[in-house]
Amino acid sequence: SRSLVTNSSAQRKSAAQLLVVGSLQLEADSFSPVVVMSAAAARSGRGLGNVLAKINASVGRSEYYEAHQMYRTVFARYVAQGKVQSALKIAMTGASQLLQAGQFSSASDLGLLVVQVYTDASVPVDAESLARITGLLAGFKGRGLQLSRGPFARRALRWTSEQGPNTRGDPSLHHAYGVLLWKEEQAYVEAAAQLLHGTDESARMLADMLLAWGKHLTENSNSATASVPHTRVYLATRVVLQYLVLDDLNGANIVFARFVLTCPDIGEDPPYKFPLLNFLRFLLLTCQRDARAASLFTTLRDQYMPAMRHDPQLEQFLLQIGEMYFGIKRRGGNNFSDIFKNLFGGGLDDPSEGSGGSAGQRGARRISSGTGASKATGNVSSKSDELD
Repeated sequence: SRSLVTNSSAQRKSAAQLLVVGSLQLEADSFSPVVVMSAAAARSGRGLGNVLAKINASVGRSEYYEAHQMYRTVFARYVAQGKVQSALKIAMTGASQLLQAGQFSSASDLGLLVVQVYTDASVPVDAESLARITGLLAGFKGRGLQLSRGPFARRALRWTSEQGPNTRGDPSLHHAYGVLLWKEEQAYVEAAAQLLHGTDESARMLADMLLAWGKHLTENSNSATASVPHTRVYLATRVVLQYLVLDDLNGANIVFARFVLTCPDIGEDPPYKFPLLNFLRFLLLTCQRDARAASLFTTLRDQYMPAMRHDPQLEQFLLQIGEMYFGIKRRGGNNFSDIFKNLFGGGLDDPSEGSGGSAGQRGARRISSGTGASKATGNVSSKSDELD
């Protein structure tokens, strides 16, 4: 009996002494599963702490390349372990630190890793995820940074176009990028391409930019007849027509109202001394009506077309506006895709992506309310007029 008890106790002890964890056998007296995981976590924590200490030391010694590579190594380890949030945090930390150090190329590379996590994990576009992107983008301040700023901004816009509700990219991100292109680079064409797809504030900003843009073009023109006022009006005409082609009547009204209010060359009230401004005023009023105003649009277009003959693109814009708003079919086929390539320049990686679909899919026609457009164009309705 005593022997049986002894043997039974030995068997229980032998079974308890060995635990199988994966392919490893661990003695129960020395480890428990909880103790094993805690020890692993502790080692991992100490390892990460050591790496971060080395990174900070490298930054302190201005050894930015080493810091950049260590950030990438830690990021890759987290991704391999499926620790998405940890990978995102380390890439954000690294990008922010290198931006503060003025290492814009390395910061852009780590910023692209943030966007990679967003894309691979199909992270939705919300206030938190977007704030990380705009926060990093704001750090790219300074002239001559487009080689590092541009790839990050374009990839981020592509992510917002894929995971957000707007296939053209998030308007607030377009706005932030456009402001940097104007204020930091004086890259007017590229900035306009971004602001056109931005917010209502972007439209006001674009109207202000037209003043500086017109002066810049005139001062750098070889034409003896070029003047700042006429150049500014021409640019305003292009921008208003582009907003209409983008099916954004609200943006067109905002930029026109602010331009005539702030441009020192315009004068007080309509009729204006520049024919193109009178044309834009009547055009915006006409576009707020339904397709029965087609004859009015045609008369308006034919009357002012001679003033736009110098730029064939303006004529193309008007033909497209006639088709979109009034159902007037164009002769010689549809060059709508070419028009959108011009409008989307400098936006997403593929300028033409996101421009397809019917006018209704691209966005319902929006009419300004409380933006000052009524004063500039007349009695503007505040009721949205959805396209059929």
